[in-house]
Amino acid sequence: MQAYASELENHTKSTRNEAEKKKAEYEGVEAELKQLNVKENVYTSSSVADLNAQCDSLIKALDNRQSKYKSELARQEANDNLCKQFAAAAAPISESIVSNKDKITNSQSSLEDQLAFVVQRIGETDAKQLSEVHALSDKLEAAGVRHNPHSHLSAKDVQVQYDQYVDFLARKKKSLEEEIEHKKLRGVTPEQIKEIEAQFRFFDKNKNNKIELKEFKACLYSLGEEKKKDEIKAILDKHGDGTGITLDGFKEFMINSLGDNDTKDEINAGFKLINRGGEVAKLDLMDQVMSSEDIEYLKQNAPQADGGLNYQAWSEAVFSR
Repeated sequence: MQAYASELENHTKSTRNEAEKKKAEYEGVEAELKQLNVKENVYTSSSVADLNAQCDSLIKALDNRQSKYKSELARQEANDNLCKQFAAAAAPISESIVSNKDKITNSQSSLEDQLAFVVQRIGETDAKQLSEVHALSDKLEAAGVRHNPHSHLSAKDVQVQYDQYVDFLARKKKSLEEEIEHKKLRGVTPEQIKEIEAQFRFFDKNKNNKIELKEFKACLYSLGEEKKKDEIKAILDKHGDGTGITLDGFKEFMINSLGDNDTKDEINAGFKLINRGGEVAKLDLMDQVMSSEDIEYLKQNAPQADGGLNYQAWSEAVFSR
């Protein structure tokens, strides 16, 4: 519409000039007729006054058209500015959401760093930042604007995108927390944690919520671990207070022993714990902490012995390959 201004101005100017030219011509003819003392023109009923009135009406119509054009131009310019303001408010929110989701989804950082980034993004989410978008959308609707040439987004689009983003962050936070916890457990299952807790209560003979040196030595012996006093003391120093070990320290020690590892001795120690110190893997005990798929694998690959499976022979065969 702004480009039409020049065309409209040229048309108005040429029309005015043409009207003035015609007016000069008929007024000139009217002057000649007066000199000739002609009182009546049998060829037309129009007078100079009539023609002047029509000419004035034409000029008024041109002025009215120009005024309406300026008013409509101002309205559309105001609406266009609203559209630009909406785009300027909506675009950063949408672009930030897309960028952050992409960073989170494709991140190669540590789980802890990823979680910190997600938590920071959650702290930045504030529905108030959408208030301007909705306010501008309401103004556009009130102005009758149905199409925004500066943005493909609507307030509803941004709101839906924002709500989905908040849900995405919450789910990602929970997922990362679970992964971090799983990593800390090094693959030890919840069932194995329960077994560790049961072992702790069993060896905590005096029920003071602490396995002391002698009790811990007996625990290690049940697992087939015969360690010297200074070795036991080193473990208690690392995972306890030097004189004993609490449940949390015991869990940490056992997770290090049972968790994902590659050594034959550690695997055997895990089986020994599951089977309460037994040298043979019993199906009923393994069924409490191991998946049916893993048990079935052992049944097919580990040699049978004394009503169970010889896990030591199996691990020996695996590590000899």
